[in-house]
Amino acid sequence: MRKNWFYKLLLSYMPAFFVITLSLLLIAYLSINELTKKSSQKASEELSRNMMKLLDHTLGGFDASMQYELLNNEKLSMFFRDAAAEAREYADIQAAVALKELLANNPGIESVYLFRATDQKVLTPSTLADFGQFADRTFIGNRISSPEPYRWTARIVPAGEGEGRPDGKWVVSLAKIADLKYNSLLVVNVKAQYLRELMLSMYDPGVSAVHLFDAEGRPIVGTSDRPSGQEKEAKLKRGPGTATSAYTGWSVQNEPKGAPLLNLVSSLFYVWIGFGFVVIAAGIVWLLYVTRQNYRPVQTILKRIAEIRNEAPTAESEKDKDDFRLIESTIERLFGESVMLQEQNKENVVYRKRHVFLRLLEADSDEEAETAARDAERFGFALPAQGALMAIVEIDHFAEFVRQYNRDQHLLKNVLVMVIRELAENKPLQVWSEWSGSQQLAVLFAFRDSSAEERDVLSMCENLRHWVEHNLDFTVTIGLGCHAPDLKRVPGSYRAAWTALQYKPSLGGNRIIDQEDFAGRSKEDLFRHLRDIRALCQSFRSGEPDWEAGLDELHRTLRRRLFAREDLINVMNVLLYHLNKEADEMSGPFAELWDSGIRPRLQESLQRHETADDLIGEFRTILREAFRSMQELRESQSTGALIQSMKRMIDDNYADPNFSLGYVGEQFGLSGGYLSRLFKESFGVRFVEYVTEVRMEHAKRLLAETDEAVQDIAASVGYANSLTFIRVFKKQTGITPGQYRKDASRD
Repeated sequence: MRKNWFYKLLLSYMPAFFVITLSLLLIAYLSINELTKKSSQKASEELSRNMMKLLDHTLGGFDASMQYELLNNEKLSMFFRDAAAEAREYADIQAAVALKELLANNPGIESVYLFRATDQKVLTPSTLADFGQFADRTFIGNRISSPEPYRWTARIVPAGEGEGRPDGKWVVSLAKIADLKYNSLLVVNVKAQYLRELMLSMYDPGVSAVHLFDAEGRPIVGTSDRPSGQEKEAKLKRGPGTATSAYTGWSVQNEPKGAPLLNLVSSLFYVWIGFGFVVIAAGIVWLLYVTRQNYRPVQTILKRIAEIRNEAPTAESEKDKDDFRLIESTIERLFGESVMLQEQNKENVVYRKRHVFLRLLEADSDEEAETAARDAERFGFALPAQGALMAIVEIDHFAEFVRQYNRDQHLLKNVLVMVIRELAENKPLQVWSEWSGSQQLAVLFAFRDSSAEERDVLSMCENLRHWVEHNLDFTVTIGLGCHAPDLKRVPGSYRAAWTALQYKPSLGGNRIIDQEDFAGRSKEDLFRHLRDIRALCQSFRSGEPDWEAGLDELHRTLRRRLFAREDLINVMNVLLYHLNKEADEMSGPFAELWDSGIRPRLQESLQRHETADDLIGEFRTILREAFRSMQELRESQSTGALIQSMKRMIDDNYADPNFSLGYVGEQFGLSGGYLSRLFKESFGVRFVEYVTEVRMEHAKRLLAETDEAVQDIAASVGYANSLTFIRVFKKQTGITPGQYRKDASRD
């Protein structure tokens, strides 16, 4: 059989294939370039923020240092006090010495001086001048007369100020009030060049240019080769790459070099993207045209099929048949078979109806939904103009339902369908229900006329829930979706109903869950309590009875929060993981007890229960039984009394820094190695690890409930060195004591 038609088809589609493929590659390449540019902008913004933080930290350090000197430097305080002339001269000399020390200790400071308002004197590290003769008197006058708070100001120091410099220098100045009574001042001038060097230390100036602007947008300093204060061409442009300080009001602007070229390329990006889509559209048009041309032979076949439907088939020789005649004969045979299959498919209407219904619910696009809607109309279900609403009826405690009704569950499911149909009678509602899963019944309520409202659906669902509760041995939970104006919106309503059911573990079963029950409520991050889960498991393994209080607290947390079933399973899996981890540390009969009975029961409960109350309740029951069995096992061993005495000694002496295994051995007259081995066999942890856990638990309580300093808490739990306490605490909990106190205060 020749393949002329095959090659014709291949050659007709090949040009369009290459054109569309190359266009897609071009679009992908340009998109990657655009993403790269956006990543560069984010990096520029991050650099500006970090640079602004560094400048704020530096200037804030100068500010704090000056404030500290004013409050604690006696030499400076003497300068502003009222005193006789002889005493004042001595105070002036001491204050000048203090200013020189400030300059020597702070290399970033250009100059510093004091202004005494009582006698209008200005003191520098080298001179004492009258205010009227001082070169920087204008700045002092502006600060005193200004009603605004004193802030950092960029300016040029007048010639002759400070150490008698012949020319002015760019600085940033801050005036601190030294005497509230007379408005005396301490003025510090920080080198602008010092700020420039800080900025240069953070990046490569060959990559981009960075400028610092004051609150009014005037340039202060930049990282170009121009001297500080001469960045006249620089202008503040708010946008990407600019960070503004809340402390000074200044802004750092980062502009990558070659930005004009990048902007030009960026502007052409959309042009090329548009061109690529135009080419793709042209390729699609070409494909449609070629397809139409190639469809003509198929039309011939369709005509032949139409003729065969009205004529009896005739036997024809199979000799010398070309491709199309072979197709004709094949279609004739298939047509005869299809007639037979249509008769058989009449018996499968129920299955096909369910298939169409599920296809409508699971449609991912409007086209799929429209197709499914047309198929639904063939089964007599046409959505009225008033819209529809989806609901999902879920059988509660399904695992127990399957065990109890192993043979009759299909009958009971059919009862639910019939009850829904009966409840819908005499109501302005059309109902279509199908089982979408083994546990869920999907119900589509269509409003027949304008009198039908969503509250009719809510009332009907409540009647269904009430009837099942009082007439059957199980209950149901119903999730309601949102209003669907047409069949294309039914999948969205179905997904909304499904989402509502996911909150059943949090909101409880045997109820109706509407969109309003969880709309506007944010889901809680349940994994914030992982530390409490670990502590609970450690207490359980160590034989401490307070593990049950930890489980109760976890239960209360789950009842207060909104969460889905997946979140509940994840949290309980974490709890089970830590319980198994602690059990693996135990040996001998303890491990055998856990592996043979406790672990399988906990795993099984995760599969059977659907709500937090049921799941936590069964966990509590199982763990109580396990705790009692492990306690009895500890007490039945010959060394049980000795181990309990050791635990009591630890609880009484954990705060003693000298408390050790050797000390316990001396008290009991036994070797430390023997006691450590007994402790490990009974509790699954070494003696030192247990003592550390006890100390850390007491430290957590003190951090959460008191305001004591970390050093005091360290001493109260047996650590003479606070650094050792911090290191051990971080190793045990993963965070520092200070961070733990912050987290506890937020909780």
